Amino acid sequence: MAIFTAIYSASIKVTGSWVDVTDLVLELSGSNEATRNADNALSFGDSSETRISVRGLLDLMAYTWEFTPFKAEFGMDGPAVQVFNGVITARDNTLDDVTFTCEGFAVLAKNMKEYSRVFVHKPVATKTTASSVEDPDEPAYAAGPINWILWKSGGRPVEQDFSYPDAAFYYSCDRALIAPRFAWIAGENGWDEALKLVQASGGQLFQAADGTITYRQPYTIADNAPGSPYLFTTSAFKGFKQRQSTRQLMTKALCSFIPRFLRPTQDVAEDTTSRLIPGGETITFDIEPTWPLYNLEQASKGQLAASCFTMTFLGGRGAVLNTDYTHTLIITAQRISLTIENLTTRPMELAKVVLRGQPITAGEAGSVSYGSGTAVKEIASGNPYIQSALDGERLCQLYMAFYGDAHPLRTLSGCVYNPDRVIGEIVELSIDELGLSAVPHVIVAIRHSQTGAEMEVDLVEIEGIHKTSDFFIVGRNYTGVSSKLVGY
Repeated sequence: MAIFTAIYSASIKVTGSWVDVTDLVLELSGSNEATRNADNALSFGDSSETRISVRGLLDLMAYTWEFTPFKAEFGMDGPAVQVFNGVITARDNTLDDVTFTCEGFAVLAKNMKEYSRVFVHKPVATKTTASSVEDPDEPAYAAGPINWILWKSGGRPVEQDFSYPDAAFYYSCDRALIAPRFAWIAGENGWDEALKLVQASGGQLFQAADGTITYRQPYTIADNAPGSPYLFTTSAFKGFKQRQSTRQLMTKALCSFIPRFLRPTQDVAEDTTSRLIPGGETITFDIEPTWPLYNLEQASKGQLAASCFTMTFLGGRGAVLNTDYTHTLIITAQRISLTIENLTTRPMELAKVVLRGQPITAGEAGSVSYGSGTAVKEIASGNPYIQSALDGERLCQLYMAFYGDAHPLRTLSGCVYNPDRVIGEIVELSIDELGLSAVPHVIVAIRHSQTGAEMEVDLVEIEGIHKTSDFFIVGRNYTGVSSKLVGY
């Protein structure tokens, strides 16, 4: 019988520096999942989960805990590797010990309530590289809305970690397959919006064990890893469970879409709230148009025309823009933030603001389908980022490719913890009783327990799923190759 030595470490971040608290930790257990959909673990846009529970001595109570970064490392007969990186979201204690509940960095995106400008014909995620422009404030910014959400949540591209050593977290994105005509973020839960975008384009969004939030486009899910895949055999686990479900199995995919159209310049918002501006003071308020704005009519960059304001002194005389008062603008698709400063010593009243611009409105809803048979499933129902029949048809084909067969979800429990296994890794599984011999699977979940001594692994069989190498890719030479497919 093999004997293994398990080691672990735990650290908490205090005022910008990591502090080792391993000696104060009694137990660590948690999970890392690409999806929580047990009926189809290859599904698109389903919520993933990364969390860990930390039980320790009461000395841990001395540390500030709300959203404090925490990380853990496990090792087995070798150096420890990172298995969790996130923030503390809850604290429970008795008279004997304290327990931290820690979640992955998705919780930071969930708390993100930002507004964006409109993304026009932009893939929902764009490829992150060492030179990609990810900062929305940069003039050359051209990244996708998922990149925007992750940046605004405090993330920075892992490919540029050398430039951002103190980032709250890191992210890495493939280029998505579908680019809606218009997309925007309007103060919603950032993680939920990101998942809607993933659902509308295929692929998965999850946190890797090293803490990197990762978007993978669907073709790459089954891509083979370099070298020889790791092989799971019956000697590697104590318990086995297999699940196959028809709940999401389909022979025909139905997808609805709502087109979006750019309209001519017109009145897009009118605010008639009366506001008093005392002499020498400044007020700030928001105006939310009925429809998202492609652009806002301005007299010059960052300046509205005087005709947009109904502004008078209390005696009734009209106030003059840029003489008696000035203003600044922050423009997003569904919120205009106005700051107005009274340059005089006399109070004035703002009676009305009228904004003009080009709104983006919804057209008549439609639907498309792909496949045949009686197992008809509606996909991505009500998703605002599916805006054309073409995108709907492409999405139907993608869903049929991943939902057309019931790919078995196989759970291996009681495994000795292996720090080299990661979410999204392609491995092989051999079980003589099921006639499985080195069948390729993708790891979709790892749940660890006993402070890194044991793990449970969810595997999904990927036989028959297309991968990147099956398709023509623009920019590559395929002279003499005839077996490639045209992408969806």
